Amino acid sequence: MKKSYIYIVVIMIAILGAYIYNLSTTTKRNEIEIIHMKQQERLKEVEAKLETARENFKLAEKQLQDSKNFKLLRTPNEKALQVKAATDIYNNWKEQVEYLENQRLMLKNILTKNY
Repeated sequence: MKKSYIYIVVIMIAILGAYIYNLSTTTKRNEIEIIHMKQQERLKEVEAKLETARENFKLAEKQLQDSKNFKLLRTPNEKALQVKAATDIYNNWKEQVEYLENQRLMLKNILTKNY
């Protein structure tokens, strides 16, 4: 009689342990899914910023070309300043595009490794 009680207690403990393990893995899975969703949202934000940065980069490139080809009567110093300003803007947008492309690649790599 005592042995059957021991078996029942052992079985109940095993069932309780399995239930607790299942709860912990489900919670972990839910946390991973939440992290994955946040990373997907971040990826969408980065891609939107990247698209804007690319457009601004193209505009800066055109502005740089226009400033180099500007034919109005100007002093060489004014033209040099205009070209330098356009070059700085161009370089800033170029760096921004490169940074955002790296962010996008990193997030895509993380997302493909997680799932």
